[in-house]
Amino acid sequence: MRVQQLTSRSMKTRLLAALALWVLASCAALRDDMRRAELAFEEARYEDVEVWLDDLEPSVADMDALLRPRFYYLRGMTAYRLGQRTAARHNLALCREEAGLDMSSLPAEWRNNLRSAMNDLGAPPLKAQEKQATSGGESPVAPSSPLPPGHG
Repeated sequence: MRVQQLTSRSMKTRLLAALALWVLASCAALRDDMRRAELAFEEARYEDVEVWLDDLEPSVADMDALLRPRFYYLRGMTAYRLGQRTAARHNLALCREEAGLDMSSLPAEWRNNLRSAMNDLGAPPLKAQEKQATSGGESPVAPSSPLPPGHG
């Protein structure tokens, strides 16, 4: 009985270790493939970017909060540069949504390109509150009303 418990624990430990290694390897592979797509984009090899992103698309849900906006930026700007306006607007809107109000997960040049492309594509401008947040202004949250007497 004791030997069986040790064997069972040993198997569970090995299985967990193997799973952890697999997860780490897949994360590294995602980052490597994204880096290759970014390099192709920087070199204006947009057809190559599309191939890399097509391969990565099934893994978008597995990407972390820093990688996902980069994916949508590359997808959208590649479509934009290839004249695919509908796809560009869709993916750049997803990028803007994923990146959050301040878009700090994107390089400054990418933020400027995103705004310019979205403007050219006729996307609605950022709301005034969002503009404040992206320009370093005050928080987009409206001030709360004061508490009634005796409640604070």
